[in-house]
Amino acid sequence: MNPTSAAERAASPVRLTREPDFLLGAWRVRPSTAEVDLGETTEHLEPRVMEVLVALVRARSAPVSREDLTASCWNGVVVSDDAVNRVIARLRRLSEHDGAPFRIETLRRVGWRLVEVEAEPSQ
Repeated sequence: MNPTSAAERAASPVRLTREPDFLLGAWRVRPSTAEVDLGETTEHLEPRVMEVLVALVRARSAPVSREDLTASCWNGVVVSDDAVNRVIARLRRLSEHDGAPFRIETLRRVGWRLVEVEAEPSQ
């Protein structure tokens, strides 16, 4: 049996109630409740935003296309560029928190990828 590619994992449907909790750096991500524990605070995300985060994490830093995101997070329904861009922008705002363990990189004419970053040592 061939292992599933990152693109196939990213494009498979995201069902938040079936997704296990996971760590993203030091942050605990709880897809079933659409929450991210940032240490001392908890960020509540819209379900669609959490679905896109899960799809990007599944890809393991491989590029995820707009088509893959609509397949996995919008059930293949055609959505406007603005709808996808709004969700990516929300994840970028999340990545701006102090100590954020990731950033969202845009790959022109390809899609996006989640890049995990090392935590800066405290001084």
